Amino acid sequence: MSLPYFPVVNHTIMMNFIENVLCHFE
Repeated sequence: MSLPYFPVVNHTIMMNFIENVLCHFE
């Protein structure tokens, strides 16, 4: 697992989580 790969995955998970929360509250 290369180091630059982790922030990308972390960012994707955060965006997915935020989208889920927004969809839930709409």
